[in-house]
Amino acid sequence: MVCLCSADSGWRVRRRAANGKAKRKEFVEYLEIKGEIKAERSLIVTAPFGAGDLQILNIVANSTKVKKGDVLVEFDGTTVKSKLAQDQIRADVCGGGDFTGEGGAKLKEEQDLTDVMKAKFDTEKAKLDASKQEILSVIEGAQAKLKRRMRNRSQKRRKQS
Repeated sequence: MVCLCSADSGWRVRRRAANGKAKRKEFVEYLEIKGEIKAERSLIVTAPFGAGDLQILNIVANSTKVKKGDVLVEFDGTTVKSKLAQDQIRADVCGGGDFTGEGGAKLKEEQDLTDVMKAKFDTEKAKLDASKQEILSVIEGAQAKLKRRMRNRSQKRRKQS
């Protein structure tokens, strides 16, 4: 653009048109914006009560956009399947839930054996815990004696200095 000035007429503007060839290509413009991004909506997903020990096989990464019906977490189903199989076997042994017949007596006998074994295990564990405590108290007593000796020696050295 060229501006010309004269004393009597004020400012006059004369334009020169630029000549060039137009090319069709991608136009990229970057815009840097500072701000804060917030989730539009978030939900807490919990496992059902009494689901037991669940192992995660696959989980969707944070900040991944998901749609309704997308799988977010995949759990290992082996423990649930084995529990289901055990329950089905137990039901078959008991005659389809009849705990009064021969199957129920067998189940009761197995439960009693399990309870006895658990009681023995708990007793042995308590004995081990008690002996561990005795050993720990001996070690802690020796540590306290050693600390006293060290303290007495350092006090004697200070007095001699």
